Amino acid sequence: MKLILKCILGFCFLFIFCACSLYNNKPLKNATGNTKNMNKEEILAYDKIYEGIFVNDIDLKDLTKEEAIKKLKDSLEVKKSFLLQYENFKKDISFSDIDFKLNYKQIVDEAFNIGRTGTADDRIAFLENLLNHPKKLELKSSFNKEKLDAIIQEIANDIEKDSVDEKLVFNDKAEIVKGEDGLKIDKDKLLSNFEKFNFNFDINIPINILQHKKLDENLVSSIKGVIGEAVSYYNFSDSNRITNLSIAAEKLNNVIIMPGEVFSFVKYVNNVTEENGYKLASTFLADRDVPGIGGGICQISSTLYESALRADMEITERNQHSLRVYYVPFGLDAMFYEGSSDLKFKNNFDFPVVISSKVSGGSVSFKILGDTDKKNYDVTIYSGNITTIPMPVEQIKDDSLAKGEVQVIQKGHNGFKGNSYIQKGNSEAKLLNSDYYNPKKQIIKIGTKSE
Repeated sequence: MKLILKCILGFCFLFIFCACSLYNNKPLKNATGNTKNMNKEEILAYDKIYEGIFVNDIDLKDLTKEEAIKKLKDSLEVKKSFLLQYENFKKDISFSDIDFKLNYKQIVDEAFNIGRTGTADDRIAFLENLLNHPKKLELKSSFNKEKLDAIIQEIANDIEKDSVDEKLVFNDKAEIVKGEDGLKIDKDKLLSNFEKFNFNFDINIPINILQHKKLDENLVSSIKGVIGEAVSYYNFSDSNRITNLSIAAEKLNNVIIMPGEVFSFVKYVNNVTEENGYKLASTFLADRDVPGIGGGICQISSTLYESALRADMEITERNQHSLRVYYVPFGLDAMFYEGSSDLKFKNNFDFPVVISSKVSGGSVSFKILGDTDKKNYDVTIYSGNITTIPMPVEQIKDDSLAKGEVQVIQKGHNGFKGNSYIQKGNSEAKLLNSDYYNPKKQIIKIGTKSE
């Protein structure tokens, strides 16, 4: 019995010894390449890429670095340029245009270094696991982003366009002028095609559609004519002022005010800067006439104010100027000053109204369009009790001027105070505004030089 037990134990020890020897001699016996028949020392010293490593699904086992680079170049269908396209637009971008490169050496170095760190036993265990769980790498690219951005901007200049909103025009009857959607390149998404390169050389330019604003067809039926209008005039010689008038008026054209809605001038006319096209023109500052960006916009707000009054809108905010202006009747000015002075009015009718504006031929015109069957009365506005406030005059004696000679250093003007009244249809007239406009001091020099 003891002899049999010894024989069994001996057989077991022999089996384990043989198995260990076999493993140590061929630890990657399940491989299909060169390492299948290698012993541990040979595997650890192997100077080619180990089995189980792929780049873009291309097997690189048993290849030197140089052979791996050649295989990648031969296997991948690499073109020399990209084709960017959108509908009928097409543009070729060569690799040299954007310094585009595929980093073969970098990815092959990474592939070669897999399985070459750690202890000998750790490395063998890792390589054995790699046979069943392959490592898959992706070839990386590089390019000059600034050059690509410049090309994308050139493409944008050819493709992109602003949306055009539908507009309401009134010539005897209201009609809607159809609008058009805009186009804008999704630059981030386009760049990602190059950053996350997947060997797609024909690239569809990603486009964002800018939806245009559409008008409710039912709006047309409620717009039957002009319910209030006003006109003011400007000097043809001041081109900067005309530019400012035109920009501001266009922002208000076709604005729709729904029943119960309060209109705010600064909601539409804001960011009055050179970047937005506004120019230097005469404006008021601390009772002085000075050049300012956007000078003249107050003529737009004032003309709109008068048209809103005649359309019987409820005025909820209006501020007069400190000095008298002459492009609108007395008491019908409405000062605009971004951040501190607004023009607001409310549509109290049960139908929407539309603002129509125009700057042309020396005049600024505003029309409020609405239901003339419901607003079927005129609104009369007039002024009264206007008093002139004489301007103060400061005289400075100057012995460098001939005796009696007069020079105007600062031109002044009279001030005014008075009332404005409003009458709706045949109803009794009511006080609209009581306004006071400051006089401006005139400064003159009077010569005292003797002969």
